[in-house]
Amino acid sequence: MLKEHKGYEGNIIVDYFVETMREFPERDAITCITNNRTLTYGELDKITNKLDHKFRQAGLKKDDVVMICLLNTWHFPTMMIASWKTPCIFSPINFRLAAGEMAVHIDDCKPKVFMWDSGLDGTVRQALEMATHSPDILLCTEDSQVVGAISFEDYYKGAPEEDADVEERIMGILDPIQDEILRHYTSGTTGLPKGTRETSLNLMHMDWSVLVTDQIHWKDVATNVTPWFHQGGIVLPTTILMSGGHLIGFPLGKFSGGRVLDLVEKHKITIIWGAPVTFDAMATAQREKPRDLSSLRLIHTMGSPFSKEQFVEWGEVLTPNIANTYGTTETRQDVIL
Repeated sequence: MLKEHKGYEGNIIVDYFVETMREFPERDAITCITNNRTLTYGELDKITNKLDHKFRQAGLKKDDVVMICLLNTWHFPTMMIASWKTPCIFSPINFRLAAGEMAVHIDDCKPKVFMWDSGLDGTVRQALEMATHSPDILLCTEDSQVVGAISFEDYYKGAPEEDADVEERIMGILDPIQDEILRHYTSGTTGLPKGTRETSLNLMHMDWSVLVTDQIHWKDVATNVTPWFHQGGIVLPTTILMSGGHLIGFPLGKFSGGRVLDLVEKHKITIIWGAPVTFDAMATAQREKPRDLSSLRLIHTMGSPFSKEQFVEWGEVLTPNIANTYGTTETRQDVIL
C-alpha cells in the first residue's frame, strides 16, 4: 500500500513554510543577533526561491544532500527551506567538530553542497583536504580562503525571485512517508557518528506535537540558547517559521544568563528553549539584576534531568510555565549504519 502512495496530502513540510511566507510577507521571520540582520517572511521566500533556482540549475534533485556547518544565524533556516524547495536532503552538522571528524561526516554523507560559517574556514579547509569526497558546490557565509568557495550572497545574486512551481513539483516528486528530507548525526558516543534519516511525515509529527505542547502561534517570539544543528535544536525554528512567529537567532559565543535576559527584555521574547544549566544561569542573573520578563510565557528544557528545587526556582524567577522534553537524535528516525 505504501508503495502506491503518491502526493503530499498536507504532509510535505515545505508547503507549510511556503504558505506562511506568502500569508505574512511583511512580518519579521528571523532576527539574527550575530549578523545584526532581520528577514521578513517575504524576503525569506525570495532568497529561498533564488537558492532553489540555483540548486536546480546545478542539477540537484531528490536524495542529493545539502550539508551545512553553521551557527544560529539567518543562513541556517534559509538553507534549510531552500533545500526542501528543490527538494534535497538537508543535513546540519556540529560546528564544534575537529577537521578529522568533519571529514568523516563529509565522506559518509557525500553532500553535493557544503556550506560553513566563515569563522570555521581553517577547520573546513583541513577537513576538505582530508576527505575523499569533494562537494560540487562550496559556500561560505562570507569570503573564504578555501579554493573554489563562493560567498553565500554572491552565489544566489541575480537568480530569479519567483517561485519555480514548488508545490506542483514536490507533489509529484516527494513521498512524505518514505522519502528522506532531513539527516542528523548522532554524537558518536559508542563509535563513529551515525546518520539518521527523517521523512517529511516524521518531521511533521514531531513539529505538531511541539506546536500543541508549547501552544505556538504567530504572535510568538522565540529563541534557542542551544544550537540548531541537533534534533532538539531544529524543532523550534521549524515550528516558529511554520506558524508565522518571529525566530531570534541567539549568538552561540560565550554564554551569559544576563545576555539572554537582556534579549528577552529587548525583543519581548515569549518562548525560550534550552538546557537546565542555561535556565539556572538565567535565574541567578535575574536574582542579581531583575529584567522585565513579562513577555516570557514558556521555557522549554531538554538535554539533561533537573531537580524539583530547580523547577521551583525557575517558576518563581523566570516563568511558571515549564515544559520538559526527553529525546535522542535517533528516536524518530532510521539509523544509517
